[in-house]
Amino acid sequence: MKVQLSVFATLALTAVKAQADLAIDAYGTNLAIPAASEVEYDQNQNHAGGLVPTVENGGSTLHVSGNRWSAYPLGGPQEIYDDSVLQFSFTLNEETDKGFQAVCLDADLEHTGDNGMCFVLSTSQGWVESMMNVAEVTAVNQTSLISIPVGHFFTGPINYLAILQDSDGTDRSLGDSTFTDIKLIRRDRIGMRLRLMVKWKSWRITSWSTEMMVRILGIG
Repeated sequence: MKVQLSVFATLALTAVKAQADLAIDAYGTNLAIPAASEVEYDQNQNHAGGLVPTVENGGSTLHVSGNRWSAYPLGGPQEIYDDSVLQFSFTLNEETDKGFQAVCLDADLEHTGDNGMCFVLSTSQGWVESMMNVAEVTAVNQTSLISIPVGHFFTGPINYLAILQDSDGTDRSLGDSTFTDIKLIRRDRIGMRLRLMVKWKSWRITSWSTEMMVRILGIG
């Protein structure tokens, strides 16, 4: 029997093929997260007509356009230890309208609670309440290598990686960014400088088996 595919079917197959699984490295184990497994993070954050993030570069990159709060199930609990670090490359192609970009690790789909944390990478609205606001944010047309010591802020099992691009202004289609080579690693020894938007201070943190210098940036 000769099988024939219509032009529509061929285009549909091409579109499906283009959506590779999102590759996340969890402590050396590759998690292949289906692009179609994306669900809304928190409640009533997405809007009608919003674009679903696309998986690119063979699964290594997640591309987000416009206002979107996305969560991806990790296929089972992943433990956050006191020496866990979240690493990835973040590129900001276009700023949001009265919003921000952030990455979250969470046990559930609710932003509130102490079983997860969100980290703001760039903001067009200033201070973002209830999230960790990093002062040295990524600028437009800039790529930053992000390394967040998530285990310093919380520990325990997580089930979701959430990628937030919040654009609450007049044009909610504004905002374009990519997240590449996402991984969770453990480091017994780590040194880095972290600047957060609170009062100026410096101190040593000994949550790991080494000292980590943290400098705090005050506003106002």
